[in-house]
Amino acid sequence: MIGDDRTEMLDLVPAQLRVKVVCRPRYGCRTCEGAVVQAPAPERPIDGGMATEALVAHVVVSKFCDSLPLYRQAQMLKRQGITIPFPIRTLHVERKKARPVQEDQAEAMSILRGERLFECLSEDQLNQMVNQARLKLFGRGEPVIEEGAAGDSMFVMLRGAANVFVSKNGSRIRVATLGEGDCFGEMSLLTGEKRSATVRADGDCYVMEISKDVMANVVRDAPECLKQLSELLAKRKMETEGILKDLASSSADQAAKQREYTATFLKRLKTFFAL
Repeated sequence: MIGDDRTEMLDLVPAQLRVKVVCRPRYGCRTCEGAVVQAPAPERPIDGGMATEALVAHVVVSKFCDSLPLYRQAQMLKRQGITIPFPIRTLHVERKKARPVQEDQAEAMSILRGERLFECLSEDQLNQMVNQARLKLFGRGEPVIEEGAAGDSMFVMLRGAANVFVSKNGSRIRVATLGEGDCFGEMSLLTGEKRSATVRADGDCYVMEISKDVMANVVRDAPECLKQLSELLAKRKMETEGILKDLASSSADQAAKQREYTATFLKRLKTFFAL
């Protein structure tokens, strides 16, 4: 032979899976009572598992270094006749029984009885309004009302809490926190004004919404309440504007302003509810 030529080719030897059997014989002595000895079982990298250190290292490197998900590795093993027994979990879902609607309505009734806006309504009229109102659930961070949005309803907080935000100079400022028993949105309900603030649920909030249609049915049956409502709205507006707190204002000026605002709100109420 005067020489040879070599040609190199890249070949692949597929990974082989094998069952590693560790045989631990037991030894006993016929002349010794109970003298049976055996070597201890080898430690496993995973208690109760069958994988050796090499297989565990292969799975970890394939997943975290080669970005090979575990379900794909399981498919590759299945082609070689090895099935991975995935754990099976049974999920039991138990739903809490909802509170009877009658309890929520009774709670709303007790709250509205203490609200000055509804002092002019009889027990039957309050009951009619509560029965026709809607119950709503808001999750944490969910807006109940948005500042500047159109609205024609008010809300009664039955359970939970909510934060009140107003926009100022391009930023949102928290100005109050509402809790159980608080009412909000009454100006939009009675006059159709846009929402003056944003109310967001601080957790799960359960509220009762009283809409314009529900209030209109009650007001039509009690038109004498319009004057009392207009007087109360006028007083709230004057308090908001600081007129009642302004010591420089004379009682005559305050009374004139009160009459002016009362007449304005009375007209708006009649127009809004088409009376």
